[in-house]
Amino acid sequence: MNNQYKYFRQHLTARMSRELIQELFAGQSVQRQEIIRAVDEAHLERGGLPKRSIAHPVGAALSVMKANGLAESPEYGVWSILSETIDMNNRYRYFEQVLTPDIAQELIQELFEGQTVQKQEITNAVDNAHLERGGLASEDPVTTALAAMKRSGIAENPESDLERGSRAYQRREYEAAVSYFDMAIGQYPDDPEAYYQRGLAKFHLGEHEPAISDYDEAIDRDSDYAEAYYQRGLAKFHLGRYESAISDYDEVHLNLNYALKQYLERYESAIDDYNSAIRINPNYTEAYYQRGLAKHHLDHYESAISDYDEAIRLGPDDAEIYYYRAEANFSLRQVPEGKADIQMALQLAEQSDDMDIIKRIEDLLYEINPEL
Repeated sequence: MNNQYKYFRQHLTARMSRELIQELFAGQSVQRQEIIRAVDEAHLERGGLPKRSIAHPVGAALSVMKANGLAESPEYGVWSILSETIDMNNRYRYFEQVLTPDIAQELIQELFEGQTVQKQEITNAVDNAHLERGGLASEDPVTTALAAMKRSGIAENPESDLERGSRAYQRREYEAAVSYFDMAIGQYPDDPEAYYQRGLAKFHLGEHEPAISDYDEAIDRDSDYAEAYYQRGLAKFHLGRYESAISDYDEVHLNLNYALKQYLERYESAIDDYNSAIRINPNYTEAYYQRGLAKHHLDHYESAISDYDEAIRLGPDDAEIYYYRAEANFSLRQVPEGKADIQMALQLAEQSDDMDIIKRIEDLLYEINPEL
């Protein structure tokens, strides 16, 4: 791990992706999935953190590079990365100027004219294009620019079937969500996200085999879709296909096969996999948390607390981690520490309106009330 990496302990973004793409692939023509794999691998090996967004930032990076003449896509899924960089700074009329709504509007029209695009992708691309050409950052002017363009009739904001399906899914209207995802797939049959989300909705309807088929389709279109492997493994587990499920978890590079092992109460084996995940990425918050839970189930409370401590250090806003650390502290009769954790868990749960955690906190307080 390279502590000198300038993006050490930072989540992968489009700007970082662009730099890594040019470093790794200048002068080459490469499959998009190979670019994603290599960028992820290089960033993590040097001490960076995984992407936070659902969409991979490599997509936004390639869009900006194409707009700047630094990359082109001669055929679907293949990108040619140019070896000579173009000095945009001297040509760019807004060099060393703060990004404003007027500048954002020009860039939106330059980058996306005639296209239907997610707002977040527009924001990322405009920010990156302006910064790469020598402009200065500011707070989100894209929203203001899009609003002005909408009032002028230059842009509109139609809600896609994928977005409607996602909103229906969030409302737990799974049958309606499936219908919207059907329409999204009819319009964009090569979009892995639509298949993946339809699979999630079918899974919640108890349709595990159809869900697996949708995850298959998502993986066929994006072989690095870790979440699809994970969810396919979970669906197979519910059908009793354990060995096949484990193979799906093995496909996910961060050793996600520990999840199935926990379902089977193979906690010791799960801990081994968490150890491997942490060796690969010492800043993997979820691995510390899940390893703590496995130790917790084995009644290794002190060791579990150590893992919860590290998970909280890396991700201090997760109510659930505080809740389980409270449980472990109460199990060790460390009442003041447990009460402090419960108070923090309740505060975070109320901020996020997480009624499930709030109910579990109330139940825990009832159980340990004699100790208090």
